[in-house]
Amino acid sequence: MNILKKIFYFYINSSIHVALAVCAFAMITAIEFDFKNSISLMCFIFFGTITGYSFIKYPTLFAFPRNISKSNHTLFQGFIILLALVTILSLSQLKPIVQLITFVLALLTLLYAIPFLKNKSLRNFNGIKTFIVALVWAGVTVIVPFLNEFNEITDDLMVSFIQRFLMVLVLILPFEIRDLSVDASYLRTLPQRIGILQTKGVGVLLIGICFLLAFFKNNLDLTVFYTFGITLLLLFLFLIFAQKKQSKYYASFWVESIPIVWWVLILIFEKFI
Repeated sequence: MNILKKIFYFYINSSIHVALAVCAFAMITAIEFDFKNSISLMCFIFFGTITGYSFIKYPTLFAFPRNISKSNHTLFQGFIILLALVTILSLSQLKPIVQLITFVLALLTLLYAIPFLKNKSLRNFNGIKTFIVALVWAGVTVIVPFLNEFNEITDDLMVSFIQRFLMVLVLILPFEIRDLSVDASYLRTLPQRIGILQTKGVGVLLIGICFLLAFFKNNLDLTVFYTFGITLLLLFLFLIFAQKKQSKYYASFWVESIPIVWWVLILIFEKFI
């Protein structure tokens, strides 16, 4: 049992789970717009997500702090450099426009983690952290896959982008509720500004808007639509039951599993319904 716990702990803390969630979102975009993501694109998204999140979550490891052994530090750096190389190699196989968009999103990610203005990174600016994360997720899982396949920006694409942006905003709220007691006051997260109950109210409103936006699409995939409704209901429940004191993996596993659940639901509907 201890071995299984260690494996699960590694799975969560190495950002493999969040990488699978991001890949699931990208797969849903491909299903919605009827194309297949290339292996290069999926490798880029998967390994790029792990690399980016490792850099954000463990920035001090790159600075070689005194309480980390030199061997562990070197091993970690080597692992991240290897993943970064695989990410760059995969990116080189994608369209130039996708590479340009990725560069902008990667720059946002770097500025999110690295102080660049008066020892502040983007995550330190009032209330901006959540929007940057949502923007990067939506860009990588909607805009990037679509433009790697097609050469135009459609109205349906923009609706899906806004939906994904709003959905990720709501996905982040249980994390912000969880971290209410540890987040620095200058972050000005939504729970810090308006409280937990009002934050849930805002999340419910965003879920409602997210669902209604589906009716603005010119081509509505019914399988995606039905499973989207179920997924939003699940997201609603996770948001409502989110608490300041929650189980260890409530947000980092169960909430982050929602994109994966949505993708699995689509596969089930397509096969059996």
